[in-house]
Amino acid sequence: PITVTGYTHDFIVEAGAAKRGRVFAANGVDNATSQSMDNTGNTGNAWYEMGYNVNNPDGGGVPIPDPSVLTNTGLPAAGTTITNAEGDHVYTLPPDYTRSNAVWVAADTITNGTITLVTPTAASVLSLLASAGNGPVNNIHVITSHADQSTETNLVNVANWFDGTPYVYGANGRVAVDTAQLNTVRNTARNPRLYPIDLVLANSVSPITSIDIINTNTSGGRIAILALSGTLETVKPFFLAQPQSVTVNVGANVQFTAVAAANSPITYQWQKGANGVFVDLANGGNVSGVTTPTLTINSAAEVDDADYRLVATDAAGSVNSAVAFLTVLSPLASVTAPTDTITAYQPLGGSSPAAEVVAHAIDGVMQKYLNNGNGVSPMSVPVGFIVKPAMGRTVVSAMRLYTANDASERDPANYILEGSVNGGVTWTLISSNAINMPTGRNTTATATINPLTQALRQVRFANTVGYTSYRWYTTKVRGSTSQFQIGEVELLGAIDTSPAPYFSTEPTSVFVFDGETAFFNAAAGGTPAPTLSWQRNTGSGFVALSDGGNIAGSQTGNLTVFPVSFSDAGDYICIATNSSGSVTSLVARLNVLSSLTDVTTPTDTITSFGDTSTTYPADSAPGNAIDNTTSKYRNGGMGLNAFTEFPPYEGPAGIIVAPAAGHTLVTGMRIYAADGNTERDPTSFELAGSTDGTSFTVITSGVLDLPLARNAGGLAIDPRMEPMQEVLFANTQAYTSYKLTVNHVRSDLDANSFQFAELELLGVAVAAPPRLSIAAGATAGTLVITTTATGTLWSSADLVNWQNEGQLAPGTPVTITIGTAGPIRFYQIRP
Repeated sequence: PITVTGYTHDFIVEAGAAKRGRVFAANGVDNATSQSMDNTGNTGNAWYEMGYNVNNPDGGGVPIPDPSVLTNTGLPAAGTTITNAEGDHVYTLPPDYTRSNAVWVAADTITNGTITLVTPTAASVLSLLASAGNGPVNNIHVITSHADQSTETNLVNVANWFDGTPYVYGANGRVAVDTAQLNTVRNTARNPRLYPIDLVLANSVSPITSIDIINTNTSGGRIAILALSGTLETVKPFFLAQPQSVTVNVGANVQFTAVAAANSPITYQWQKGANGVFVDLANGGNVSGVTTPTLTINSAAEVDDADYRLVATDAAGSVNSAVAFLTVLSPLASVTAPTDTITAYQPLGGSSPAAEVVAHAIDGVMQKYLNNGNGVSPMSVPVGFIVKPAMGRTVVSAMRLYTANDASERDPANYILEGSVNGGVTWTLISSNAINMPTGRNTTATATINPLTQALRQVRFANTVGYTSYRWYTTKVRGSTSQFQIGEVELLGAIDTSPAPYFSTEPTSVFVFDGETAFFNAAAGGTPAPTLSWQRNTGSGFVALSDGGNIAGSQTGNLTVFPVSFSDAGDYICIATNSSGSVTSLVARLNVLSSLTDVTTPTDTITSFGDTSTTYPADSAPGNAIDNTTSKYRNGGMGLNAFTEFPPYEGPAGIIVAPAAGHTLVTGMRIYAADGNTERDPTSFELAGSTDGTSFTVITSGVLDLPLARNAGGLAIDPRMEPMQEVLFANTQAYTSYKLTVNHVRSDLDANSFQFAELELLGVAVAAPPRLSIAAGATAGTLVITTTATGTLWSSADLVNWQNEGQLAPGTPVTITIGTAGPIRFYQIRP
């Protein structure tokens, strides 16, 4: 390590800085930073020192406080010496994190900085400890000045602070300097990262006095340099330029080139590999240049489709280049089309933004499919899609996966492809493996897919079996994130012409109201044409249906149930049979909805309670809870960080509604899923009623399990079409207002609120109960009694023995003489 001066900016938050709001320094007055890695305005994310994160408010599921967080996240203490994993790069971090601690240069503001060596030192190789925000940032000029007045210039590239390689140190967390919100804490990739930026000096005799850092780029990114190291010893080679991936058609000529540097002679060896296993190449056949910086592959064939890297060796050892992919495109066609039936596969949780839904996985353009998983980072749950090609049964033996437009940490790191011939009742594994997606991005969402020009990975596998449905999913992504994304998936294969039966149209689940008609449709192919029959699960297994009663079409492709009752609810399947065998369709569910009406209206009085967040967005206000559309309502609850709108969520919180219909008898409710963020879905509820708006009586309570499918905002409410949950319950008491309380959501630790798209209270309006009014009469010892309903007036002195006082009608007061003394009397009206 070399001791230097010349630090220009502070972008490391010291351990003693503020933990809430704008990150002030330990003195509580000055900002803890003067710049960040995210932009040039000292906002967004920066680094922090170990010890700053003491309560782990990032919703990662670790107990609070977590002592391990003090030692495994953030940068080491100021002045600490750090060494890379190989032990050949040693740096001393800045001596103080409360003042300028980095040389910071940006393309559009401060474009240069100077590092001055406290003690001029001779070196043959220098190494900067650096990182780039919004990088990589390339072609940075490094001008080294020597004591003999000579200078020399090198151009270096600085990797983005997320996911670059090789790296010296991973901080395992960062902080937003304007909010103090921690993020990416304890991530498996150890982002953000600091990198060794090595350069060879021609003058290794005269001591170095200073180093100028100049950013001549006109746009994009900024770099920060924390430390300097140097040596006169022989060092391992380092790569100045890496080999680049290539995609070609069969028969094309290919070259891979890399550039390495060191302070001693270098030898080269190209290697070919698959799934992380590499072997040395030898010249011969269509391959040449295997011991030079440039590898040539003439007339590429499918067997040349592989990973390639260059090994550079000198007296100090060997270093591998980055891996370059040679993709030789398969001639097979895609078996899917944008109009095919596709659904998200997310059995353990998941959701998608309205503009990035699962249909974009096979839409033929680069608009991406993004899935939020179950909100837990790093993602480890199955997330993907199920697709049924319209062309029928196909044999798939290759696929192409295209990257999306941003966030390479969301790329799949493995894949599982399964096939089904019975609509997904059972699945058979076709292929699975780890996958290393290219870091290149496909930035134009509307661009038609083109494998020759867009970033992708192609996979071939042995398969000769035909399937009618495919399930593709991943359980791991490249970085520490709960989200998965893909630009496009092409399943490559051909039509299967074997005679076995298969379903070309699967029955789908339906929602109908009690008393309506339910329709199930199916169609099958095969040789000879198969016969069809329907079955229903009665609770102890599937039983064959026959026509009669409310069932028709049981031996055709069109099953009808009319009129539907609650007893008809359940699972239905179709069986296709010919001389080559039988196949079972996808299970379709008949969901029967209550015909009770919603007693609320958008004009009802609605108030929110329990929300201690600073404000809810205008598009999530309480009125959205009952507006007859899927525009969502959100409540921040009473959690530790609710006032900053960060996790965790904590109740009780909810809404109170007073239906304009007055007295209503509610025996059911529907809650509709919102447009994203499944972690915010309520999982527990309590519904209470009141006749005075103040004192509430619990009607029912229980658990909720809203569908993981999402509702786009602004749709008209229709329970037959939109994901929701209906809850029915017993109740005989009418109320004039209702209170819905939510104590827990799907992931309290990861959610900053609870949300739903719409609440429907199901029931009927009822007449208000009769009410007696009693006042003193004009004559002493008399009472004047009036009523709101016709009935018989009864009185009692002990609430046991009752006396008939005669008829009472609205608008006709009755005067009762009770005398000036005597026992207390009670009055009631009976129909």
